[in-house]
Amino acid sequence: MARNGSPLVVGVADDGYVIASDIAPIVRYTNQVIYLEDGEMAEITPGSFQVTKFQGKKVEKEISKIDWTLEEAEKKGYDHFMLKEIMEQPESMENAIRGRLVVGEGMAKLGGLRDVADQLREMKRL
Repeated sequence: MARNGSPLVVGVADDGYVIASDIAPIVRYTNQVIYLEDGEMAEITPGSFQVTKFQGKKVEKEISKIDWTLEEAEKKGYDHFMLKEIMEQPESMENAIRGRLVVGEGMAKLGGLRDVADQLREMKRL
């Protein structure tokens, strides 16, 4: 598995590994995790793991210990789930547009719209 833009976390459990984009689904299986950075990939076998850069250079990763419960993970310290969701909106928007902005050109790359570009140009309102 490889990380390139989206978050990726490896949970290290007694009986294997758990892979997710967030800690919340991992906490029910283990409290030990490895955070992958952009440009890193992990090779996982039943008894071990190895992290390398995309170019092939091995990376030593520290196993971090999660010191909170599943319920705390789901609410992330907020008193209510609704408040958590409100506070996560900026991050949700950032994740939604990740990889779709061409900052140097000041343009958005919306590949799914190319097929209907002509129809969009003819629209009066959007």
